[in-house]
Amino acid sequence: MLSGSLEKWIEGFHFVQVGRVADATQIELAEAVREEIKQIREEGLVSGVELNEMVAQADYIKDSIDGVTSNILIGAAIAVAILMLFLRNIRATLIVGLSISLSLQCGFLVTASICSP
Repeated sequence: MLSGSLEKWIEGFHFVQVGRVADATQIELAEAVREEIKQIREEGLVSGVELNEMVAQADYIKDSIDGVTSNILIGAAIAVAILMLFLRNIRATLIVGLSISLSLQCGFLVTASICSP
């Protein structure tokens, strides 16, 4: 997972940039690097050296996924409220709401099966 890396000195500091391989996600890479840093610190493998994480794309990706998830839930709640407003029948609203969510889930499954490597 930690195959590509770049090392350089900047203003007296040694920077190491770690890149991911094709079969690993950014989130998996960040977790693996954080685990290695934790292990290095716990075992005291380097003395007199401070290890700091500068930037991890995984944090931005997790925030984006969380944002999309919350937006989907808010959108679903608004859609159900509007359906209830127009249909004025709880049973019909639930049937239409469940049909919409089931259709979306089937669409995501088909897309995932087609686009998976």
